[in-house]
Amino acid sequence: MIEPESTSPRNDAPEAVATNKARAGTTGNKVRYVLLVSVIIAALAMLFTYVVSPKGRIEGATSAPGPY
Repeated sequence: MIEPESTSPRNDAPEAVATNKARAGTTGNKVRYVLLVSVIIAALAMLFTYVVSPKGRIEGATSAPGPY
């Protein structure tokens, strides 16, 4: 029979650890800035597309029948 390596009694109770230590990392503030910049870029892209769009002018292939 093989003997266990440790002769000390087993402790099955979970160890209480502080929240910061259990997290094992930091929660950075950079995520909010990345989100903010991304939303601003997306809004500017939509605004640019709206401003540059043909606004009802028939340019190129359309599904409208008949002469222009």
